[in-house]
Amino acid sequence: MGHARLPGTSAASGGEAWPPVFSSGSNGALAAWYGTEHGAVTAIYSTTNGGKTWVEHRSPAANPALVAVVSATTWFAAIDRTLYRTTDGGTSWSTVRGSLNVGGVQASNTLDFVNTVDGWAVVEGRVWHTTDEGRMWVLEVLPT
Repeated sequence: MGHARLPGTSAASGGEAWPPVFSSGSNGALAAWYGTEHGAVTAIYSTTNGGKTWVEHRSPAANPALVAVVSATTWFAAIDRTLYRTTDGGTSWSTVRGSLNVGGVQASNTLDFVNTVDGWAVVEGRVWHTTDEGRMWVLEVLPT
């Protein structure tokens, strides 16, 4: 298996990429962040040729705190109380004002959507769940 450099990251310092999500053998996407001389960049990368080449996409948020990839074309980005969603690979984005504040910087928090309406977030060590596209979040009580 070969390695592919994500576009725009050649002068990057540090960073992390999450595992890609493929909706077919060749169409996929992944989220990543990397440091630059101007600060951290969070982006979503898509491929239509099985990962040989990747195209960088940015969310409408200048630098979202959390990003989630559901499929090759459905992605979420969140900052503070605003959740952005695209279902067409970043061509258009919708916005939802949510009850959960995920913060304003890339952190060890996590965002994961199962589909376009059902999502989970870990913010400051607490687990939250939404079933309405991110409008209302409910704190999940974990067994002790």
